[in-house]
Parts: sequence; C-alpha cells; structure tokens
Amino acid sequence: MLLRFAVGLVKGCIAGALLGYPLVAQGLAMPPAVAAYPAALALAVVSAVIAGTKPWEPAGRIQVMIKGVIGVVLAPLLLLLARTLLTIPLPLAALRIFPPVARLVGDAHGLTVGGFAMTSLALVGAVLAGLFDADDRRR
Repeated sequence: MLLRFAVGLVKGCIAGALLGYPLVAQGLAMPPAVAAYPAALALAVVSAVIAGTKPWEPAGRIQVMIKGVIGVVLAPLLLLLARTLLTIPLPLAALRIFPPVARLVGDAHGLTVGGFAMTSLALVGAVLAGLFDADDRRR
C-alpha cells in the first residue's frame, strides 16, 4: 500500500506539472483563480483516470467516476490550501533545472510554491493521485 501511495504521488506530481505548464507558457505563472481552479478540476479528472483502478478493468468505470467526483470536490479545496498556506518564496535557481520554464518565467519575483502554477497543481495532483492509488485494494 505504501508503494502504491508513492507511485501515485509521482504520477500525480507529473500530471499536475504537465497541466500547469500551459498556464506558465501563456504568461500565467501565478494564475488568477479564474484559470487556476478549472485547471485543478481538470487535474482531478486526470488523476482519477491515471491512479487506481483503470477504466478498462471490470467495475473500473464506476470506481473512476466515483474518484472523479471526489476529486472534483477535493481539488479546489486542496488548491485553496496550497495558495493560502504555501507562501514560501520559490527559488528561481530551482527553475534553472528546467530551462523552458526558466525562460518563460524569466526574472519574475514574488513566485511562491503555492502560487506558481506548476508547483501548486503538482502538489494537488500528488495528493489526489496518492490517495486514489493507495485506495486501490486489488494489489
């Protein structure tokens, strides 16, 4: 179960970062609520599909739909927590590891872990997918 949780954390982190990248590419490194919360809802559905029981397995569609509904309820709450509580400044040196993001962000100051699109959505995705994968009782 702990291994499934760790795998879910990695899957959700990757999915959240991939959903946050288009926001950063559009110039919304710190997106307003109008852009951030729909992205969190999309991330909830993606996390329900990629974590836990697969949709093509027996009774998988029902479980994916239930997890999707739970994710749609939890994702905005998790994003709200991330945006309000994680006000730790994001070190710009950490962004230089991934050059495309570093070019898009530039020398932006005031980026926080909870406010930056890629990190906040990665955290939300990691929590959701970790919970969804840990809930998969077949393995």
